Amino acid sequence: MDRKELKEYILNTFGVTPDTPFEGSPTHEVFRHSANKKWFGLILDVKREKLGLCGEGFIDVVNLKCDKLMIGSVKMNKGVFSGYHMNKSSWISVALDGTADNELIKTLVGMSYELTMPKIKKRKASNDLEVAILRVREMEKHFDDLKKAVETGDKTLEESLRKILTDYYENGLWLSDYERDEKGEFPQNLKRGVLSQDGLYNQLQT
Repeated sequence: MDRKELKEYILNTFGVTPDTPFEGSPTHEVFRHSANKKWFGLILDVKREKLGLCGEGFIDVVNLKCDKLMIGSVKMNKGVFSGYHMNKSSWISVALDGTADNELIKTLVGMSYELTMPKIKKRKASNDLEVAILRVREMEKHFDDLKKAVETGDKTLEESLRKILTDYYENGLWLSDYERDEKGEFPQNLKRGVLSQDGLYNQLQT
């Protein structure tokens, strides 16, 4: 997904067009809620080196607000970085050069939109079904990668994945997702081994 495609998606989905509030920076485009004027997205061009990327020149990214409990996991996806010139504990930057998965970008835009909504309408992102599905997919990937890291002896990756999965298991989100699964709220084709009652716990004990 590139800049133009993202702008079209946001217009068609949320009915929002960007403004350019930064004098002298017409390429910096802000998407806001009409009610509270809060940003839920900022498209800008950034030097590749600022994101730790190889090569010279600039790359378009979109800054999005992210659930703090998911931010570590989300940043493990290709094309996702710590928020550029934003609070890195709650914002991410996503590349608009085809690196990041299109469906992931759409889901992250939706999450940012909800997290910045006026409080009277705001729903907690961790209770939203779409966000929960994304979370299970992410944790399932980490669950599989942890098994591989243990098998291959990659201690650095193993330690990182154990921390993410332990936080998920202990902070109440695993239980929330497990209860959703028990109620049949998740799609049938969703891979969900990480929600096994004993599977994750046993893996974290190895």
